[in-house]
Amino acid sequence: MARTEADSGRRLLGTLRQRVVASFVVLVGISLLGVGTYVYFQTEHKVMHEVDSSLRVAVSQAIVSLASDGTRLVFQKNASASPQRHVEEGFSLRVLSPAGEQWDGTGQAIEGLPAPPSAGYLIVNASGVHWRILTQPVPGTDGQLQAWIQAARSLQPTEGLLQTLRTQLYLVLPIALVLAAIAGYLLAGRTLRPLVRISQVADAIRPGDFGRRIRYQGPADEIGRLAGAFDRMLDRVEQAFLRERRFTSDASHELRTPLTAMKGGIGVTLSRERTPAEYQAALQDFEGQVDRLIRLSTGLLSVARAGRPRNEEPEIVDLGELLGATIQQVEALAGEKGVRVEIDLPADIFVLGFAEDLARVFLNLLANAISFTSPPGRIRVSGGLVQQGRVTHARMDVMDSGPGIGPDDLPNIFEPFYQGDSSRSREGGGSGLGLTIAREIIMAHGGSLEASSVPGEGSTFSVRLPAFSDRASAVNTSPRRMRRVRHPRRAYGAGS
Repeated sequence: MARTEADSGRRLLGTLRQRVVASFVVLVGISLLGVGTYVYFQTEHKVMHEVDSSLRVAVSQAIVSLASDGTRLVFQKNASASPQRHVEEGFSLRVLSPAGEQWDGTGQAIEGLPAPPSAGYLIVNASGVHWRILTQPVPGTDGQLQAWIQAARSLQPTEGLLQTLRTQLYLVLPIALVLAAIAGYLLAGRTLRPLVRISQVADAIRPGDFGRRIRYQGPADEIGRLAGAFDRMLDRVEQAFLRERRFTSDASHELRTPLTAMKGGIGVTLSRERTPAEYQAALQDFEGQVDRLIRLSTGLLSVARAGRPRNEEPEIVDLGELLGATIQQVEALAGEKGVRVEIDLPADIFVLGFAEDLARVFLNLLANAISFTSPPGRIRVSGGLVQQGRVTHARMDVMDSGPGIGPDDLPNIFEPFYQGDSSRSREGGGSGLGLTIAREIIMAHGGSLEASSVPGEGSTFSVRLPAFSDRASAVNTSPRRMRRVRHPRRAYGAGS
């Protein structure tokens, strides 16, 4: 029910193309309305300013043409600045007494003027026509008010001009909005075409079919980067799917091998009567196969748990002591193989982590080195502190003098169950998950595990971990800070 309401709400909002066009039209409409309003009021201000300027000129020239007619002032009919010229231009001029009584005038008579007058501008409506009027005092020689001069000009031409401008704006705005809608629709369609392609590709992908790509060809804008990122994501998904399918296939094969051996052995054993010694030998063989199954299932469980967080707080681990104890565990195996183990480790290298997991990593690396080193070979374990900007790292290298790893195998040795010519053999009974688990553990500790090799000369496995040169610095570093330097998408792998 809730999903249906949400879908109906999204339908009411329309498609992205429709929303983009609507937003574009609204933006253009607001912009045009703002610009049109500004242009209109600026034009109105300008024409009114011209009217006021012409009124000031008319009043100034009318004052020059005034003459005394006994007790009042009147316009001189034959003066050089005759008011008649202003009348022909549409002005109306009047001379008023201080009390507001008209002494003389020329041009159209205007009804409804306030009396007594006051200096300044005003607009009056006379017979449906608006007039702009300027009233100015005429002082006498003694400085007292002698008369008033009024100049009026019809605003009908000005209002006609402004009405024409308003009409044009009213016509232009809807036409511009229609054109903006058409242009926005076409532009949005062109711009959003890669998104449509992304949607089509995503809908067309079926389980196991990750070969489709956008293959965007266009400018490297936001849409282009999105299309490229989608293709790269599909590449990663395809690789992850292939790795998962290969992992499942390899795991099934690894599980089936000991089960098939056990099934065949049981069938042979039960095919006829056996002596107790023969039964005991068969059971011992079955026990070996069961041990192999236990190791394999434990490794699979460790890989599955590698993405889960741990509830325990990390501890301060002395890498020197840890490596020393780990090397002691493999010295007997190295002696039997005729391989010499050399140690070159500085003191005082501390990390925050889980000693059991880190010991498992180095034990796996040392066991692999011994397994693939022929006598009289040697294994060298060295390390030290490396400064990278503000972060101190511990680098531990496990080098062997074995046959090395081929360049085709080297990029894949950390993949589960990978079997190369010399890198991931099962001769030692391993599960094929050791290096995978080791890398997960190191990455969960905020570090890295890398391998390098020269065929015929040996291999080197390098471990990098955030480290401290003294125990006090490690103590002052909170577990919360340690968690911040972890790989962002992984957690501590459980040792098993």
